[in-house]
Amino acid sequence: CPKHVPPPSNLNYPSLAIAKLNGNMTVSRTVTNVGTGNSTYTVSIVPPPGYTVKILPTKLYFSKTGEKQSFSITVKVAASIKETKFEFGWYAWSDGAGHVVRSPIVVSAA
Repeated sequence: CPKHVPPPSNLNYPSLAIAKLNGNMTVSRTVTNVGTGNSTYTVSIVPPPGYTVKILPTKLYFSKTGEKQSFSITVKVAASIKETKFEFGWYAWSDGAGHVVRSPIVVSAA
């Protein structure tokens, strides 16, 4: 077991859930290419209402099957949110040839 357990929002799941966000949070994700090599995936984002979402890098380049790439997701409270209800959005990686990997984002403010 690790000495310091990471917060649940920073587990390497495709989805992202953050409860009681105060300010901003950045998490990392690592993905594995299960498709063909020589592919480029570009991210698109629909942020939850009242939040901004930034993903870097915005493109992932894979030269072979099984290759791993990492990216970071930063979620920030963008507006005065008075309710602490959960808001929903998503991000998706697409190669432009019909392959799309879409993951949900769920956030509530503190």
